[in-house]
Amino acid sequence: MIQGFRGDMMIYRPVTLDDLGALEAFSKTLGVGTAGAFQTDRSGLEQVILHSMDSFCRPVHTPGDEVYVFVLWEETENELVGIYKLAAVVNGGRKFFSYQIRDVHQFSPVLGVDKSLPALFLVNELTGATLPSSQVLHPKYRGKGRYAYVLCSAFLFYIGRFPWRFPKRVIGEYRGCYDSQNRSLFWKHFVQRFSKSVDYTTYLQLLRNGLEEEVIGLLPKGPIFLELLSEEIQSTIGQTHVEAQPALKLNMRQGFQNTGHISYSSGAPILETCIQDLKQISAQQSAPIGDLVSSLHGPRFLMSNACSNLDFRVCYAPFVEEEDGSVTTTQQAARSLQLRKDERICYS
Repeated sequence: MIQGFRGDMMIYRPVTLDDLGALEAFSKTLGVGTAGAFQTDRSGLEQVILHSMDSFCRPVHTPGDEVYVFVLWEETENELVGIYKLAAVVNGGRKFFSYQIRDVHQFSPVLGVDKSLPALFLVNELTGATLPSSQVLHPKYRGKGRYAYVLCSAFLFYIGRFPWRFPKRVIGEYRGCYDSQNRSLFWKHFVQRFSKSVDYTTYLQLLRNGLEEEVIGLLPKGPIFLELLSEEIQSTIGQTHVEAQPALKLNMRQGFQNTGHISYSSGAPILETCIQDLKQISAQQSAPIGDLVSSLHGPRFLMSNACSNLDFRVCYAPFVEEEDGSVTTTQQAARSLQLRKDERICYS
């Protein structure tokens, strides 16, 4: 919950083909590091939308290659604020690699040595987890806390509403440190020493084309002792870009934990947790709408409808819990959620 914001109405919902034009314009505002593996051409964006729509419609029994794409709209301005991609299983179930920082214990009673040194190991321990794979705000809305809060928190309502569509574990990956030309500094100073001619832009293209393991095969497996790495490399390990820090902090407040994993491409931290341990999911409640009013003052909360996949909606609006177990909210919020009086909302 964030208090004190009034006047705007945000709606978070599954992407549709009607969003294609807005997504194309939105994608042109993204730099290389921000875009990551996000498609930027119209044809690619259309395929992303179609795959997302198919994912929402599937009768999932075992999570697989589903990718759920959500869009955040500012309804007052009728403007696309942000995009959120949620991979049901990271890499569609293929191996997911990261570096993990582990202590290597060195002991010699003869030499009087008893110490631990941190080192990088290339691992695939996070394979099979759910991954929010892209979370991007329009530059106009960055630095405004409520937009990052809604974009990075609303997906938890979907997981809480449809838990059988996801594994038990979820991870969070974030943007790392980049230079003025949007090139990963970790990639430039560390990875490219082993991948030779594969610069960061080429890597992103390989990633989009499903050729990630061609790069993985070139990376050192470890142990790679941190003390042997240059200060340039060490300064990027476990660090996030300033624009990714709000998402990182929000996720840590939700219950994500740092277990020493970092992205092999950017050096940024990868957090993880069990879905059942996420605060917003464990605290979710539902109640019928008892009354609808034209305006309501007070703090705003995230709340969602309890509808089917493609009708899923989340908005950010005030509401009041009544003594009879119902809630009072605004007519505008009900319209955004496509709900009427006596229908149920979910909130936490």
